[in-house]
Amino acid sequence: MRNYIRFIAVLLLFEGLHTISVAQNNFTEEVEGVSFDMIYVPGGTFTLGCESNPCPANTAPVSGVKVSSYYIAKNEVTAQLWKAVMGSSSGLGGTSDITWYKAMEFACLLSTKTGKNYRMPTEAEWEYAAKKHLSSLEDIGKGEEWTYNSWNSTHMGGTDPLGPYSGRHTQKTRRDAQNTGDNITGRLIRSIDGIGPKLRLVISADTDFPPDYIPPCKLHPPVLGPEPENSYRDPRWITGSDSNWTGDFSTIRVWEDGTARLGSKNGQWFTSNNIAFVFVPASGDPVKFAYVLLDETQGSVISNAGFMRGGFFGRIFKEKADNLAKPAVANLKSGAELAAAAGDEYRMVDMENIPESARKQDERLIDGPGYGWSQKNVGSVHHYRKDVDRDEFRFTVNQMGDRTMLANGKWFTVGNTFLRVTHPDGYTCEYLYTVNEDGNFYHNSFQKYERADFRMFTKETNGPDFNDLCGDICSNDIPKGQPASVYAILPEGVSTFAPAPCPTGGCDVAVTNKQNNNKLPASLMQNVYYVHGPNGVSIHYELKSDCHVRLSVFDIQGKKIKTLSDGPLPAGTGNIPWNERNFNGGIVSPGLYVLAFEIVEKQYSMHLKFNRH
Repeated sequence: MRNYIRFIAVLLLFEGLHTISVAQNNFTEEVEGVSFDMIYVPGGTFTLGCESNPCPANTAPVSGVKVSSYYIAKNEVTAQLWKAVMGSSSGLGGTSDITWYKAMEFACLLSTKTGKNYRMPTEAEWEYAAKKHLSSLEDIGKGEEWTYNSWNSTHMGGTDPLGPYSGRHTQKTRRDAQNTGDNITGRLIRSIDGIGPKLRLVISADTDFPPDYIPPCKLHPPVLGPEPENSYRDPRWITGSDSNWTGDFSTIRVWEDGTARLGSKNGQWFTSNNIAFVFVPASGDPVKFAYVLLDETQGSVISNAGFMRGGFFGRIFKEKADNLAKPAVANLKSGAELAAAAGDEYRMVDMENIPESARKQDERLIDGPGYGWSQKNVGSVHHYRKDVDRDEFRFTVNQMGDRTMLANGKWFTVGNTFLRVTHPDGYTCEYLYTVNEDGNFYHNSFQKYERADFRMFTKETNGPDFNDLCGDICSNDIPKGQPASVYAILPEGVSTFAPAPCPTGGCDVAVTNKQNNNKLPASLMQNVYYVHGPNGVSIHYELKSDCHVRLSVFDIQGKKIKTLSDGPLPAGTGNIPWNERNFNGGIVSPGLYVLAFEIVEKQYSMHLKFNRH
């Protein structure tokens, strides 16, 4: 019998299973003179979630969930244990000052010191221990704790479930959720870069890690390389034929020559100031995605279009995919041409030193008297409100009668995409935003404590629409003139926005929309627009047939400044440069000028006004 048992043990090791060198009972670990207790939890099957009303939000029960045997710490990680492992305190004086990544770094270093695979518990492991072994655990009910799982509004069943996006940079779940009605099944969302939850350690008893669990030593915050030069084609979007951008939406494929495919639609693409990706379909309206990249392979986007038109908000990932031959798209244009045709909001701007001419206040954000922007978070314990007036922007999170300021102060927007809010004390918050066709106000954050996290707001009337969420504190406008956000003094409070540097010669200061505003018919000439560049102005056009074209520049009083073209031009697209000099070679003064196109043999003309900056 003993020989048989030895034979089975050798066979299991040969097949690649791993076991830890700890007996299957409680044990005490000691690190640098600091000890902590680990409780053995035999595996079993249970119902994950709330089984009897009233239930917290997002806790619908899933039966038949199985957890494998594991060990769980009797207590949350203490400040003493943290310092013994990390060599210093967690930051601001307590172990609730740690992000999800910091917790993983701690587990990695502890594993290195002890030779055991310490890690963060999954939601199923945390809840199973709290339901079945509560008497053996301490600190339950005293504060929230990190779990491994990415946030999802519903539980996943099966064996050792991890939920979607294992190990990815997404919002995570916090357990022992206070003020939810039932802290054992209650669960809340938290930014992966946020602080607040503490850490309770676990070790698998039968294997190194649960299936598909990414080991802590392999989990690190994403790092974005140097910001590419400002252009109309951010190269980080390019996938080629063997990759795509994906998420909980249709995939996007992008080719270097300007070809793009969104879901099953073919088209073209351009970017604006490295913050907006625009898909231009062969037919139909363009779709804009304001984007925050975390590294070369992941980020998040918010769209100006509804879901039925290819819109989406959420995390995106660049992944290998089945090879797709680049589709044939007719009449490919440059990124600058597409941006000019799309409108002035897409013009290139010096985002490092944003000029006053580019600083606007998007009228769609101003909510008006008696209204506010609300993210309701129905069933949760915290809610968000924004009030946007011309003289001040206010943004708060509200919970249990308390209001916490997140951003407030003077504000401006750039290109209906970028939003900056600056408090009189100098604290600055920066976001990307869209207002979609349904009137919803989305934003994507650059703040370090919530990098690439997005929020969704609807405009609501003051009073009952807010009262049923968080009481009187939400019923009226957020008061003006309040102190800066508490994040103003925290390292996590800084903006991570990295403006794209201008190309050599400077950023374009203006790109006009095309203007077919008088006699020249589209059957002869189309897509007329100009682009300001470092060497002057480039006037773009598309001729439908060979024509004699005369192009002249006039000042606003009608005096001819210079003739740029007077002769035959072939059919097709082309451009005519102007170095902003007059007949005598002198630089013209800043001001308003008129470009006059004439198709001589047809006696048609077209005037296009522009500003020389």
